[in-house]
Order: sequence, then C-alpha cells, then structure tokens
Amino acid sequence: MLTLKSGCGHTKGKSVVSRGEAFARIQAAVDARNNGLDIFVLARTDSLIHGWDEAMARAKEFKRIGVDAVFIEALPDRESMIRAVKEIDLPTFANIIEGGLTENLSAKDLAELGMCAVAYPWRLVAARVKGIREALESLKESMTVGAPSTILGYSEVCEAVGFNKYWEGEERYKFQEDNLVHPVATNGVATNGVTTNGA
Repeated sequence: MLTLKSGCGHTKGKSVVSRGEAFARIQAAVDARNNGLDIFVLARTDSLIHGWDEAMARAKEFKRIGVDAVFIEALPDRESMIRAVKEIDLPTFANIIEGGLTENLSAKDLAELGMCAVAYPWRLVAARVKGIREALESLKESMTVGAPSTILGYSEVCEAVGFNKYWEGEERYKFQEDNLVHPVATNGVATNGVTTNGA
C-alpha cells in the first residue's frame, strides 16, 4: 500500500505506509463490506520493495482480516506469481505495465499461473500518447502535404463522447415560453392538461 501521493507502483521513489496503517485501512474496508456496503475488497501492497517476506506478511494479514483478493504490486515474473498464489492461497490480482517491472504476460498466461484477474493500465495511456503524437504530426504535415486524413468519422466521435445522448435529452426537454414542447404524461394527462390516452 503506497503512501498517500500520486504515483505508480512501477515508477521510482515508491514508499509504503507502516504495517499498522495498512492493516487499519484494510480493516475499515472489510468492516464496511461486512456492514452491508456492496464492495469487493482488493487489498494492495507495494511492500515488495522491502523484500518477499514483508510482502507475504502483509498479504497474509490482509487475508486474515477478510479481504476478497490481494494485489502484490510489481511481481517480477512467472515464478514469483506462482509462488505468491500458492503462499497466500487467496484470489490474487496481476498488474501489467508494458516495459515495467513485471514480465509482460497475456491474460491467458496469467490465468494459467493462478492469477484471478489482470489490469493493463499502461496500455490506454500509451495508446493516447501515440495517437496524440500521430495526430499532431499529421497537422504538421498538412502545412506542406495537404489536408490531414480523417481519424474517425464525425458521427463516430459524437457517439463516443456522448453528444447523441445529450442531443436526445435536449430534444426531450425542449420548452416554449410557458411549457415543455413534449410534456411528460402522468396518468394519461400531459402536464399541459391535454389527454394523452388517444381518447
């Protein structure tokens, strides 16, 4: 469990909270779940920076407290994943950062190693960076080559960013000076007093 600062478990300068603080945070989450809050408690620890024994001690205490799954950040390879799954004996989560500290494995491979789920958080970040670079390069080229090519059609972009739903709502709640253009019917009578049951 990282100290409270912005960062990623695969970047430099990591530090972790004390065991006591980590256990208190996890106990609070488990208590909330046990008291009716509909949550899945995934307990993360970055304590592998202090060695295998420290990471296992924290993970096993998380299990004793009653978490649903554990996440040991930056397990380096297949062997360490197999070992962690066996020692903790609880659903174990994987995190793959392409080019980071953990071997780049497929979801299929990870499942076969016993991991319960996996995140690839770096992938969308990398895709965004690549897309922005390519888009900017095409704009630069348009100064000498011609108009940049279309990346996505106008309708696709509108759908993706939610414009279509916004426009539907705008039409639904269009209004005149004294009423809605499309009044909401209640018990067969619109809010403007007009019967809407077809009679």
